[in-house]
Amino acid sequence: MSRRPVRLSADALWLGAILALAAVLRVIGLNAGLWYDEIDTLVHYVRRPVAELVTNYPSLNHHVLFSLQARLSVLLFGESAWALRLPAFLFGVASIWALWLLARQVSSAWVARLAALLLAVSYHHIWFSQNARGYTGILFWCILATYFFIRGWREGGRRFWALYAPAMALALYTHLSAILFFAAQGVVYLGLAAHRLLSANPAERRVTRSLAQPALALAAGGLGAALLHAPLVPSMIATFSEVAAPQPEAIREATAHWKSPLWMAAEIGRSLSGQNPLLALAGPIALFIVVAGMIRAWRREPILPALLLVHIPLTIGLILALSFRLWPRYFFVDIGFICFFLVEGAFAVAEALARLLRRERVAGLSPGGLGIAFALVGVAASCLLLPRNYAFPKQDFAGARDFIESNRGLDSTVLTLGLASMPYADYYAPHWREVDSVEGVKAGERSSREVWLVYSFPPVTEQSHRAVTDYVNRNYRSWRFPGTLHGGDVLVFRSRRERIR
Repeated sequence: MSRRPVRLSADALWLGAILALAAVLRVIGLNAGLWYDEIDTLVHYVRRPVAELVTNYPSLNHHVLFSLQARLSVLLFGESAWALRLPAFLFGVASIWALWLLARQVSSAWVARLAALLLAVSYHHIWFSQNARGYTGILFWCILATYFFIRGWREGGRRFWALYAPAMALALYTHLSAILFFAAQGVVYLGLAAHRLLSANPAERRVTRSLAQPALALAAGGLGAALLHAPLVPSMIATFSEVAAPQPEAIREATAHWKSPLWMAAEIGRSLSGQNPLLALAGPIALFIVVAGMIRAWRREPILPALLLVHIPLTIGLILALSFRLWPRYFFVDIGFICFFLVEGAFAVAEALARLLRRERVAGLSPGGLGIAFALVGVAASCLLLPRNYAFPKQDFAGARDFIESNRGLDSTVLTLGLASMPYADYYAPHWREVDSVEGVKAGERSSREVWLVYSFPPVTEQSHRAVTDYVNRNYRSWRFPGTLHGGDVLVFRSRRERIR
């Protein structure tokens, strides 16, 4: 009896190729040197016993579910940068699949493919997929939860809402910042519920049931997250109290700009342009296309644009109200939706151009073909940012260490300053010594013929340790080791002026 050959659909072939490309782009450089937050994650969480990970919450840097996943990866494959980052890599690739799944549900096959492709070649998505933190995990669970939300709202029934609740709980267990995204979904739900109540007979049992199910799913997701966090609550209370406590004036002044929306907007602009003036000019064009895409999507499925319109201002408002630092990473969860709207916008512009010219074909292409071409231009523009991701590590602590160790004399002292101290003391060079004053530097000069000093995060360190950085900048020779983390360059100083090999 002969078997019929298995034939893959066009969607499966496209998706497989896109995911394979995404995996390759994220494997390259996966074992590069760790940056500050990754070292903190490894040393203070991943190396700890599981019982401690699920009961102790010493800082907001603890992405609980990621820490557990990374610990399992390190136990299986040994301690290395790539093993530490493996969960972020896997969730990064999986989030591209989740975006395709969502886009295929609310739009055409080509929009879904191109949105997935745009996310696959996104510099920022690759960066976070190679970052030993939980952000790609949050992205995956939030996109998947949105898919279940839309299917549940459209089709009713318990199945999708039953899947929504654990997706929400796991996103929150990865990191509590996901609560801002689900708060936005709650606001969108209230708007949808109000619209449905006003446009239907509220006495109908079907309407009441359709409104109760998402509310129960949101409550169940929140309850699940609360149960997962229950062993951590006493520790979390102490940590949040410490975060809310007044900081020393020097630290407060050095980090004040991190709470500014203008600083955040500038950071996003710098990361989008990659220091390329042409790409910087493309920013307003991209914003216009996103808006066009949101309008096009609104006509078919208003939930997605409404979610983005609620999430961004809600996040900014709540973080400012709580006086927390306004990191651009809080909006990484929106990157998949933005890619979707960029592709939708490309099709919207193509359709508008065909209407404006009153032609069925423009440059020999139908509006759909022209939309594909416009989206591919966006993909190509995104690819221009990729070389920088592979040219440097996120922070070159290892490069600075190797440079010093290969050039230092036998009678020399190496000092670390500020935020560079933990990465060297706990991971890269435990034999180096931390210093926090000019007198400490001068004591090293008196005890050694040669003094080296290292610091990182120059904008912050030069504000919080101004006397030390002014002293070494005046009197020492310096070298800079760049990285892809903006503002995270590692600076090396030496007290003697001799030829460097």
